[in-house]
Amino acid sequence: MKIINSFIFIFAILLFISGCGKKSEVITDKKTDVKTETNQTGKPDAELIKKGNDIFYSASKETGLKCADCHSDGTNTNNIETKFHAPVMGATKRTSVYNGMFKGADVLKNACGGTECWKTYLKNETPLTDEQVNALNAYYISVSKGDEKEFAYTTIGAPTKDKAKLKEDQTKIASLTGDAVKGGTLFKDACSFCHGKNSTVKKVPSLAENKEDVNMKSIIYHIRLGSKYMPFYSFESLTDQDVADICAFILNNK
Repeated sequence: MKIINSFIFIFAILLFISGCGKKSEVITDKKTDVKTETNQTGKPDAELIKKGNDIFYSASKETGLKCADCHSDGTNTNNIETKFHAPVMGATKRTSVYNGMFKGADVLKNACGGTECWKTYLKNETPLTDEQVNALNAYYISVSKGDEKEFAYTTIGAPTKDKAKLKEDQTKIASLTGDAVKGGTLFKDACSFCHGKNSTVKKVPSLAENKEDVNMKSIIYHIRLGSKYMPFYSFESLTDQDVADICAFILNNK
């Protein structure tokens, strides 16, 4: 009996030591069931963060676009296009993303909207895996400072394309007087990354070569609703007057 008791005692000690020796744990968000490896500080595991960084900066073979081309992580603001779209800092704390397309638990489950960008703009054939989603979430957490506020914007491009409202906007914008000079500056900032001469984005229609298809209505359509892998622009990022100015610039240079 003493031998059995001693064995049980030693086995219990070994279990205790084994538990104390773990360097990381897996935490599960009760609302999302999304798991993220964390170290002893409670921050995401470094290896998972690196995977997320690699995904964020990886160019799509189909379109040539990267997450980092449109979304700021706080280090890529040299790409002016990022000022027109939602930053990823603080994204994991948002109650909804993509103008309500993903809410509550679905925010983390969809990498804060990353799953939609992955298929719509990067045109990747294979959806993001759970591991990739967790890696992106970990990366977003790693670049967040903790003082970010909820990010909200107004758009008719998501969660569905509001074509009825688009007609109203087309009529309103057509009534405005566009400034081609200001429009040129806006075009350089918001559009030239894809539509510029030195663009690395693939399969982008040339405005110069498709003159018959370029008119005010089509320009407004693409800006407000997006098309193929062109993103939509919110009313906060480009006002109606901004769109009128861009139209003036493009139409004056057809």
